[in-house]
Amino acid sequence: MINMKVEPLGKKSEAILDVVKKFESPSTISMHLPLPCVWKEGEGCYVKDPDGNTYLDFSSGIAVLNLGHCHPNVVKAICDQSKKLIHATEFPHPKKAELLKKLSEITPLKRTVFSNCGTEAIETALKVCKYASKKHQFIAFQGAFHGRTHGSMALTSRNKYRIGFEPVMPGVHHVPYPYCYRCPFNEKYPDCSLKCVNFLEKSVIKNPQSGLSEISAVFVEPFLGEGGYVIPPDEFLPELRRICDENNIILVMDEIQTGFGRSGKMFAYEHYNVVPDILVVGKAMAGGFPMAAVMGKEEIMTSWGVGLHTSTFGGNPLGCAASIAIIDTLKNGVIK
Repeated sequence: MINMKVEPLGKKSEAILDVVKKFESPSTISMHLPLPCVWKEGEGCYVKDPDGNTYLDFSSGIAVLNLGHCHPNVVKAICDQSKKLIHATEFPHPKKAELLKKLSEITPLKRTVFSNCGTEAIETALKVCKYASKKHQFIAFQGAFHGRTHGSMALTSRNKYRIGFEPVMPGVHHVPYPYCYRCPFNEKYPDCSLKCVNFLEKSVIKNPQSGLSEISAVFVEPFLGEGGYVIPPDEFLPELRRICDENNIILVMDEIQTGFGRSGKMFAYEHYNVVPDILVVGKAMAGGFPMAAVMGKEEIMTSWGVGLHTSTFGGNPLGCAASIAIIDTLKNGVIK
């Protein structure tokens, strides 16, 4: 439970923060200094600072700790695996094989590439979409957040993340997300007839004057995360699936924030009976261990040749063990 022993920040916390402020680049700190607390220990929904104060973690580690801090199943899996094999580079190992099989069982997508974080996985998805489709243009949504590396930042629409880094990767066109509470078209749902979807289809994709003749993929979050936790109308994702099918466009769903139980199902797309061509996951995948993945349809994920996208740490044995523990725990009664 919450327990405050000293006024934050205490002396021990201040000492740690002073070192971080002196030696770490400020670019990595997303909150204004001084930070509200220093984390020393975590258990469940609580974190404890070096001075003995206990806080309620409303951030869930920024959508990472769907099962809480240091879930015993995850801790045991990592500890057990650390005694056997910590690093395997690109070589096969038992935990990788087990996780690949489990992922193919919880989604209809049978091929996977492992990464280390969400933005890296988005970059992977961009590469495979380009290669498989032989096209180079992409559609993303206003309010979307897909990461802050060069390609993923191009998909991310928020100006503050792009200032100072332009030009980012070319070929990305942003369209309005169906945000009914603040409709960009000043319409009212459901009388709007999904004007936002009609705009995407008629004014962008099928419009010969749009300047977009080589659309490889549409990247979409089933629910906007950083963009305001916006849940679209039920018809949106099925309509987007139809549009992509009719126009030979790859549908990529970014479930880095919504995946692994956060929406009440294993993946948010399940609420809409829609299957993406590519699914990007990360954050909660390994309960706090750096781990991400790109899952896709057979014909897409086998389109590129051997060695065209490799990773020194992708599919790390500890990350695979943690991910297996997460999936098993979720399937054992945590989600429907």
